[in-house]
Amino acid sequence: MHAWGAQVPAECHEMMMPHFVSGSFWDRFGLPVYSRSVVPAQGTGKCRTHRRILQELQWKGPRGRWTLKSPEHLLDLPGLLEAYPDACLVQTHREPGSVLASLASLVYTNRSMFAPDIDPIEVGRSVRELWGTAFERSALDRNEPRIGAASFDVSYRELLANPFEVVRTIYERFDPVFTDDYRVALRSHLERERTSRAAGGEHSYRATDFGLSRAELAEAFPTYRGRFGALLTT
Repeated sequence: MHAWGAQVPAECHEMMMPHFVSGSFWDRFGLPVYSRSVVPAQGTGKCRTHRRILQELQWKGPRGRWTLKSPEHLLDLPGLLEAYPDACLVQTHREPGSVLASLASLVYTNRSMFAPDIDPIEVGRSVRELWGTAFERSALDRNEPRIGAASFDVSYRELLANPFEVVRTIYERFDPVFTDDYRVALRSHLERERTSRAAGGEHSYRATDFGLSRAELAEAFPTYRGRFGALLTT
């Protein structure tokens, strides 16, 4: 999920940490009770804290819109729009089984730096529990008119196949200026990314390594699948 604008990119997990409600603590240290009760909580004011930190970072700096990226936004879309009423939300959709397997691999790698004997099955369980909540909650939140009006959905399959056209379509949806200079810069960036991926290989992972069953996950998250099924892909 992106809270989308222009000019200044930023990852969101670290800026939520001063509020002590952040997926970064779960990501790095596990903390089962914290991940079940604190991270998914709404109404904690963490988005207001997030906004205050951005205001401090931007004070006397460049003017413009922030471009933010974090899956954690999915847990509190109402709070996000309360803090940022003019936010433009871009959500990328991919088959949840693939998302959870990839995320479990990433979380396992991060936690292994702090706890080398971490159990991969426990990582898979916690990933499914937390982000399954995010899938279902975000789909329900879309029924709120202001959230639906602020949102734009993108198929991950289409993003990989036609990244330039997807970005151009996002610009058309939210009506910022798509300049010739930006067009050239975007094509140059995409070419660098293509070359980098070709040289660096792919992220390899297996759902079964983390106790995740693709057959079971294919039937999971019915609210999310019912709303966005046409956009999903492996």
